[in-house]
Amino acid sequence: MQQAVVTGTVWSTKRIEGMPPGALLKVRTAGGDDLVAFDVLGSGVGEEVLIT
Repeated sequence: MQQAVVTGTVWSTKRIEGMPPGALLKVRTAGGDDLVAFDVLGSGVGEEVLIT
């Protein structure tokens, strides 16, 4: 698990069949790495999240 902060959203023009409803978020880890995370809980920009 990693702790991160949501820094923005990522948009996609296509949906993958079988993928549950959710959003792609840009997050920054405590180590300074930028990642894209899939969120099913509805996190927003500026919120701290756990990445698993």
